[in-house]
Amino acid sequence: MPSGKKRTHEEFLHLLYRRPYGEDIVILSDYKGEKRTIKCRCKKCGYTWDTTPKTLLSGSGCKACNNIVVVAGFNDLATVDPQLASEWDYEKNADLLPTTIGAGSRRKAHWICYKGHRWEAVVYDRHTKKTRCPYCAGKLPIIGETDLATLRPELMSEWNFDRNTEINPHELTEKSSQKVWWICEFGHEWQAPVYSRSNGIGCPFCAKELQTSFPEQALLFYINQCGYNADDQLQIGKYKVDIAIPALSTVIEYDGERWHRNKIEKDNEKDCFLRSRGYRVIRIREKGPCRTNNSINLFYEPKDGGNSQLDTVIKECLTILNPSTDIVVNTASDASNINKQFITKRKNNSFEKSNPELVKYWDYEQNSPILPDMINSGSRKEIAWKCPDCGFRFRRSVQAMVRYKTCPVCIGKSGLVQEGYNDLLSTSPELSNEWDYTKNDIGPAEIAFNDSTKKVWWRCHLGHSWSARVTDRFKGNGCPYCKNKRVLSGFNDLLSKSPQIAELWDYEKNDETPDKVLFSSKKDYYWLCRNGHSFVKSPYRLQAGEGCPYCASRRIMSNFNSLSAKNPELAKEWNYEKNLTLTPEMIMPNSMKKVWWKGLCGHEWEATVANRNSRGSGCPYCAGRKVLSGFNDLKTRRPDIAAEWNYEKNAPLLPTEVTSGSSKRVWWKCENGHEWEASIDKRCLGRGCPICRHKKV
Repeated sequence: MPSGKKRTHEEFLHLLYRRPYGEDIVILSDYKGEKRTIKCRCKKCGYTWDTTPKTLLSGSGCKACNNIVVVAGFNDLATVDPQLASEWDYEKNADLLPTTIGAGSRRKAHWICYKGHRWEAVVYDRHTKKTRCPYCAGKLPIIGETDLATLRPELMSEWNFDRNTEINPHELTEKSSQKVWWICEFGHEWQAPVYSRSNGIGCPFCAKELQTSFPEQALLFYINQCGYNADDQLQIGKYKVDIAIPALSTVIEYDGERWHRNKIEKDNEKDCFLRSRGYRVIRIREKGPCRTNNSINLFYEPKDGGNSQLDTVIKECLTILNPSTDIVVNTASDASNINKQFITKRKNNSFEKSNPELVKYWDYEQNSPILPDMINSGSRKEIAWKCPDCGFRFRRSVQAMVRYKTCPVCIGKSGLVQEGYNDLLSTSPELSNEWDYTKNDIGPAEIAFNDSTKKVWWRCHLGHSWSARVTDRFKGNGCPYCKNKRVLSGFNDLLSKSPQIAELWDYEKNDETPDKVLFSSKKDYYWLCRNGHSFVKSPYRLQAGEGCPYCASRRIMSNFNSLSAKNPELAKEWNYEKNLTLTPEMIMPNSMKKVWWKGLCGHEWEATVANRNSRGSGCPYCAGRKVLSGFNDLKTRRPDIAAEWNYEKNAPLLPTEVTSGSSKRVWWKCENGHEWEASIDKRCLGRGCPICRHKKV
C-alpha cells in the first residue's frame, strides 16, 4: 500500500479472505486502522472476541477453533470427551468445571471413578492416553483391597521391616517396580522389585546354595503334576543334572544366562555324555540362542513384570514330554505352591537334617533368629558356633563346619585360646612360673599352650629374661643362657668362663670382644698364641684342648715348622728338579708325603719326609737297600758269582737287578752243569756248587 494512504474497510476484508481461515470470520465493526480494536465472530463455533486487524492478519484465526480458549458446547471437555467428563470430581475441583476446561489442558484435575476411587491426573494425559483409574488398573493400591499386603500376605512374611522403614507395603501394588528389602526365613537379606516377588522369584541366596532357581523349581513342579517322578538331585557319572525323569530317560537342563554365558563347549560335552548313557536332553536357555548340538533346545527370555514367557516355555517342554498333556501352566498363581516345594526341599537339605551330630555346636544365642534347619549344609554363610566341650565360641561357614566337624581349639589349632581349657596357665603351671609379667602385656591365661605365632617373654630361676614361642617352650627349649645357646656377659661369655683362653684373643683382627662371645661358641675367631702365631679356631675347639696349629705342627709355617727350618741338613738333599714346585719350605718334617731326594753321592730316590727326618736314613743305593744297575748290582760287584746265574730258571730276574747282599734265594748253574738253589748273600760269602764239593743239597 502506498505510503501515507490509509487502508479501507474493503481492502482489509480482501486481505482477510485471502487467509485460510478468513471465510470463517465475520467482522462486526468498521475498520479504523490496523492497530484499532475490531470485534470478530467465528462462523464455526460462534466465539466472539476483540482484536486488532494487524493481529488477526498475522495470527492463525479463531482461538476457540485452535483450542486456545474454551467455548462451552464446542471444545470444552464435557463436549469433546463426555465419558471422561463423567469422572469429573466436582467436589474437589470446586469452581473448575468440565465445561470451562479444554480436553487438551495441561492442568491437573481431580477425578472419581464409578467405584468411588479418587485421584489426580492431567486432563490432556487422560484424554489422549485414555488412562483409566489407577486403582482399578492396579497401578495404585487400594488399602485393604489391591495393596501388596492384602493381596500377597505370604510375601509379608519376608518383608524386611527393619530396612524398609520408609516404605509401607499397603501403599504398593503387587506389580510395583519399586525395589525393596526382603528377608527369607533362613535369614538372607536382599533387594528385589515387588513385581519379581509377585511372579514367584524367591531368595537368590537359597537358590544359589541349592544350585537352583524359581524357573527350575516351577518346571519341576509342573513335571511332577504330570505324574512323572522327577529328580533334581541325580548324579549321572561325573555330572549333576538339573532335572532327571528316569521313566522317560530324559534330562532337562535349565541354563541361566549368567552362569552359562561362556560354557557352550562344556554344555556340549555334558550333552554328549548323557546321550551316550541313553538320555534325551532338553535345554532351556535364557537370553541367547541355544548353540548345543546334542539336545532339544528351547529359548526363554525373562521380562520384567510378568511370567508369560516362562509359562510358554514350560508348556512347550511338557508338550515334548507328552504331546497330549492338558496341564494348565500359570506360574504367577502357582508361585506360592512352587515356593513351598522349594522350602520343603531346602529343609530336607538343611544343616540340621544332613548333619545332626554337629547341631550341638550351633550357637543359638548369637545366631538368633537363624536355626540349624534354616540353612543349607553347603552354605558359605558364616555362622556362630560354640563348642559343647570347651565352651569356645568361633565363626565359620556352614560348609567349613561340615568339612572339619569339630572345634578348632579342641583339634589344637594354633593361636586360639579358651581360658581354663587350653591356656598356658591351665595346661602347664610349671611353664607359667617362668612367665615374665613385667615385659608381657598379657598373662599366661590369655595365650594357648600351642600358640606358634607369637613370641612372649620368660624369666628363669636365675633371673635371665628372653623371648620365645610357647610351642618352643613345650618342646623342651628352656633358658638359652643357662643352656649356653645365647651369650650373657658375666655369665657364660668367654672372658668369664675361660679367662686363660680369652688371653689368646686377637683384638686387632676380631670385631667382637671375648666378653660378648659365648665360651662354647662354634664360630671361628682369630687368636694369637704365646709364640705370636695368628690362627683361626672356634672357642669350642679350644675348650676341647686344641691349640695353635703351627705349634702343634698341624699347619705349616715356612720359617717355623717347615723341613728347611727344622732340618736344614736334610733339606740340602731335596731334589728340586723332580719335586717341581714343591720346596722344603712348604712341607713339615713329619709329613708322610713321598718326595724325591738327591744325595751327595749323586743318586736320586723317593722316600717319605717323615722317614728321612726321624730315622736319619740316607741313600738307599749306597746303603745297599736298593739296587742300581752299574753301581751295586750283583753283576757289577761280583761278576764271578754272576757268571753262574741260572738265566733259564730265574727268568725274568737278572743279576743286574739284585745286590750282592740280597738274601733272596735264586737258581745257580756251575761250569759242570750242576743246578742248585741258594741265597745271593751266601754265594757271595764263598759257597760254591754243593755237588762239586760232594755235598747233598
